[in-house]
Amino acid sequence: VRRLTLEGPGGVVTAGSLARLRVGPGARRFEWELTRLGSSKVLKQGTRRGVTGLRVRMPDDARSGVYVVRVRARGRGASWPLVVAGLPPKGVPADRPRPLVVLPAISWQGVNPFDSDLDGFADTLVDGGSIPADRPYAGGRLPAALVRQSEPLLSFLDRARLAYDLTTDLSLARGE
Repeated sequence: VRRLTLEGPGGVVTAGSLARLRVGPGARRFEWELTRLGSSKVLKQGTRRGVTGLRVRMPDDARSGVYVVRVRARGRGASWPLVVAGLPPKGVPADRPRPLVVLPAISWQGVNPFDSDLDGFADTLVDGGSIPADRPYAGGRLPAALVRQSEPLLSFLDRARLAYDLTTDLSLARGE
């Protein structure tokens, strides 16, 4: 028996683009919502029936940051972080130089105790094995390091109205 899972892109999604995610383990009815990390304000939401795929169009005016897709089905939930390269804060010129913030998506997956090969044991890089780069997060929870380390930095930059570009180490490794 497998829990509700959600997996999506480990790289960067641009404002206005379509993010493709997979809900598992099989086709089912589920509700979904999109929020910005650290905010409870729902930006988009919907319901899907009898499918495993979910496409979420990022808002055209999305600011750079991490957005969270949450799905719920039969009392269970799962989340996936979408790293979005978007617009600078309002009032900040778009052509102004911005620092690049690189989020450690490879590390998030490396310590993610998810059973990728269905052998009954959690797979991590700590165990010395290899793991798929794009796989669900264990328990449907966001990576702990994202919540404890990256969110405070991004919140500080947003509160200070400092513009930044955002990517992941996985995007850089893939040449994206």
